Amino acid sequence: MLESQEYAFSLVRNAMERAAAIVIVRGARHWIGAVPELHRYGNRIEIVTRRVHRSRAATSKRMDSNTCLQRSIGSGRGMAIQRSR
Repeated sequence: MLESQEYAFSLVRNAMERAAAIVIVRGARHWIGAVPELHRYGNRIEIVTRRVHRSRAATSKRMDSNTCLQRSIGSGRGMAIQRSR
């Protein structure tokens, strides 16, 4: 393990001791694997992205609010926020 990784994981553990919100944007499995306490941490928020595929016919139709959200995020990606349980 790299020294920088150890430092990052210690920052997460220190934040958990303070009951701070932990926001995981990418690599949740890897973070939880490295800091197992994150699995049951109640103040963990995961940002989940997914690829959205649109046909040409769908893009030529009038845009609804969901399409506007997807386009504002860019690159055809949708986004959801999940709070840990």
